[in-house]
This record gives sequence, structure tokens and C-alpha cells, in this order.
Amino acid sequence: MSSNTSGAPAWRSPKALAIAGVVVAIIAAVLLLGRFGPSSVAFLADGSEEYCADLKTWNDETSEELPQDADEQTVVTEVAKRLSASLEAYENFSDIAPDEVQDEWKLYSDRWNNVFTVAEEAGFDLTDPATLQQQAPPEAQAAITEASNKLTEQDTQKALDTIIDHAKETCDVDISKLGQQ
Repeated sequence: MSSNTSGAPAWRSPKALAIAGVVVAIIAAVLLLGRFGPSSVAFLADGSEEYCADLKTWNDETSEELPQDADEQTVVTEVAKRLSASLEAYENFSDIAPDEVQDEWKLYSDRWNNVFTVAEEAGFDLTDPATLQQQAPPEAQAAITEASNKLTEQDTQKALDTIIDHAKETCDVDISKLGQQ
């Protein structure tokens, strides 16, 4: 084994250690790409892990089908619970989503917040099962309908399509039911 002028083995020279470090980094990148694929490496690098985990949890909690024989009270209670959870989730996603979909989540969250605010101002709480069983007064219905119509506008639908595609590609979560609410 050869030594450099300092008496240390050649493999311990700064140049050799630097080269070894680069080789180890390349091997690690190749292994990561082989194990997880390119999108997963980007996923790990861009901090999307929390976003994807929250997205999956929310999707699992809110997309479960209700039993066919569920009574009206159960359905209304579950709808109110899911509406409340979704509103909180939309606000959370607009804060923690990766840059490429953060504006889309912000728009979608704002549109839903507006629906809830308008309903609340009309005395109609969309997260309260008892309220959901009542008929909203005509003026409240008109205001809620107007706010809800913004959810079907082209910019909202484009944002929603981007969110759904990104969730599938980046997080491997199918949230396509989101557009069917």
C-alpha cells in the first residue's frame, strides 16, 4: 500500500476522500432512483412528505362510502363531519402544499370558505347536522347557490384538475372524488 508524503495511506488523502464522497453520493442517488423512481426522489427532496401524508389521511377519512342502509340522521351527521373536515383540510393544504399546487389549493380553499361564510351569515351552519336537516330560507338558498356556483367556474375547475393530477402523480393518492362534491 502506498503512502503520501505525510505517511498516511493514499486512500486517506483529502483528494481520495473527496472522490470517495462523490462516488458514494452517486451510488446513493442511483440506488434511490432504482428503489423509488425519479418522482419519489423529488418527493423526498421537496418536503412533500407531510402534504402527501395529510392528503392520504384526509382522502381515506372522507371518501369512505356510507352503508346503503344508513338512516337519515347518520347520513346528515356524516356529511356535516366530512364538510367540516374538508374545510379544515383545504385550509391546511393551501398552507403546506408544494409550490406547484399551493395557489390552486388557496383558490379552492377560498371558494369553499366563501360558501361556508355566506351560509353562516345567512344563519345556516353547513357543519351542523341539525341545520342540514332544515330547509334554508330562500334568501339563504340564493346566497349559498351564488357562492357555490364559483366552485364550478373555469378557474376553480382548472385549479381542481391540477390538484387532482398532482396528488396522483406526486403522492399516489386518487382524490378525483374531490371534483364530485
